[in-house]
Amino acid sequence: MSGGASVAVGRVVGEHRVVIGVLAVVLALNAGAFAAGVVPLSRAVESAERRAAAATIELTAAEADVVAAGAMQSGRDQAVQDLDTFYANVLPENAAEARGMLHTSVALLAAGEGVNYRRLSAFTDRQRDSRLERMYTQMTLDGDYDDIRRFIHRIETGDGFVIIDNLLMGEGSQAGATGLSLTIDLSTYYRIAGGNDR
Repeated sequence: MSGGASVAVGRVVGEHRVVIGVLAVVLALNAGAFAAGVVPLSRAVESAERRAAAATIELTAAEADVVAAGAMQSGRDQAVQDLDTFYANVLPENAAEARGMLHTSVALLAAGEGVNYRRLSAFTDRQRDSRLERMYTQMTLDGDYDDIRRFIHRIETGDGFVIIDNLLMGEGSQAGATGLSLTIDLSTYYRIAGGNDR
């Protein structure tokens, strides 16, 4: 900077010293206000935005948990309703009905298919921690292959809740037996008073 320019700047500063001083003070105050207020405020806003984003994520997770819990409760309610329907409409009501289903009904099916009913053994078995009792039987029958096959099919597709637990088929060995011999284990369940079924 040349000497003349320095003098001109010095003269301008000298003549406007008060105005330049006031501007310097105002500028310093603005910088101080910015440093003291705006910067911490912007940091507080950023922190609040981070907390809001985290809260939104937590809210979304909580809403998903509520929906899952509702679906689980709905599924449990449906399972209880289905189980009650099964107990009321499918299982025999008592031991007498179960016995009739396993013995009388199966013997009638055998006779209807031309299968000779030879022997029967019956048992019951209480299911632990349950209000169900299992009734099971072992039957020995004989007949020709097609009749036995139809007999088994009728048991499997019948209305009663009868389970084929085991079967063994071979050549008839007893006197008077015709064709094949069938030993079949069948079971059903019925509800009894007391205990816990759920």
